[in-house]
Amino acid sequence: MGESTRYLEGRLHLWLLLLSMLLLLQGCGNPYVEQTQESVTYLQNRLDTLGEKLDGGQLTHALLVKNYADKLERSQPDLRPITQALAKDATTEGNLYQGLVDRLRAVNRAPSNKSEYVEVVGEIQSLDAASDPAIFNDALLDLVNTLADLSAGTLARINIPQPASAEQGAVEGIVPGSYLVGNPHYGSWGQGGSGGGFWAFYGQYRLLGDLLGRFGGNRSGIQYNEWNSRPRHSYYRDYGRGLYGTSRDRTTARDFDSKMARQGVQPAKPKRKYGSAAGQQRRSSYATLRNNYTQSVGKKYGASGGPRHAGGSSTRSSNLFSGQSGTKKATSSRSSSLFSGSARSSSRSGRGAGGFGGK
Repeated sequence: MGESTRYLEGRLHLWLLLLSMLLLLQGCGNPYVEQTQESVTYLQNRLDTLGEKLDGGQLTHALLVKNYADKLERSQPDLRPITQALAKDATTEGNLYQGLVDRLRAVNRAPSNKSEYVEVVGEIQSLDAASDPAIFNDALLDLVNTLADLSAGTLARINIPQPASAEQGAVEGIVPGSYLVGNPHYGSWGQGGSGGGFWAFYGQYRLLGDLLGRFGGNRSGIQYNEWNSRPRHSYYRDYGRGLYGTSRDRTTARDFDSKMARQGVQPAKPKRKYGSAAGQQRRSSYATLRNNYTQSVGKKYGASGGPRHAGGSSTRSSNLFSGQSGTKKATSSRSSSLFSGSARSSSRSGRGAGGFGGK
C-alpha cells in the first residue's frame, strides 16, 4: 500500500469518526468534550509532523524560498529586511505555520451542545486540510513568486503562466507583492473607498506596499473589488481563503464579498489549475469528504447542527478550497462553513465558487 493511499485512508477514518460520533452522541448529556480533545490531540500531532518536515528541509517550496531569499540578499542588499521576513515565513516561526498553531489553541475544547460541536468539527476539518504537508507546501508558492518578482526576472516564477510583457503583468496585477495581497498574515483591508476597502501591508512587509505602486489607475492602493475581480495568480486568493486565517478574517472577507455582490461586481474566474499534482489531489479529497460530511449532517438535523425547518432550503454550500462562496440567494442558508469558520444562519448573497491555478 502506497504512502498516499495510507494517508488518504487516515483522513477518511478521522472524518468518518467525527461524523459517526456526532450522530451517535445525539440525546446524550455532554459527551462532546472527550471527542473534541481526541481531535485536538490528533491535530497537535499533525502540526508537529508538519513542523518537522518544514524545518527539516522536506518541503520543496520552503527550500526554494530560502534559496531565493539568500540570492536576493546577496544581489540586492537593500531588500534584506523583506527577504529575511519572507524567508522566516517558510519556517515554523513564520506567520503561516504559527497561524495554524494559534487557531488550534483557540478551538473550543468544551462544546456544550451539538451546534457548538458542529462548529468545532468545521474548524478541525479546516485545520486538518491546512496542515497537510502537500497543501501547506503549495501555500508557500505565494512567497516563492513574491521573491521572484522582487528579483526583476532573475529568479523564475513557478507554477503560473508568465505575462508576455511587463505592461501585461501590470494590467493583470502581477507586480511585486501582489501575491500576498488579501492574505491576513501579511496585512489587512482598511475601511473606505467604493471598492470595499484598501489593502495595507503590516510593518515588516511595508516595502511590498511601496513596490506595488500605481495599480489599476488608483494611486491610493489596491481595493478589495479590484483584487477580487481581476484574474491574478495567488494561491491564497483562489484556494487558501477557507484554510488559512482566523474566523474574524473570514467574517471580514464575507462582509466585503456581500458588499461587492450588492455593487454588482463579479469575482474573476480561474484560468487554470494551480499548485502541485499532490496538492491538487489532496484538496480534491478533502473537498469530497467535507461535502459528504455536510450533506450527511444536513439530512439529519440541518447543516448548522439544529433541526431542519419545514419549507427551508439549504442552498449555500461550503467549498473548502475556493476563495469564494456562491452567488445564489438562500432562503434559509444554514451551513457549517469552513470559509466562515462557524455554523450559522445567513440570508446574505454569496458568489460562485472559483479557483485558478497551475501545473
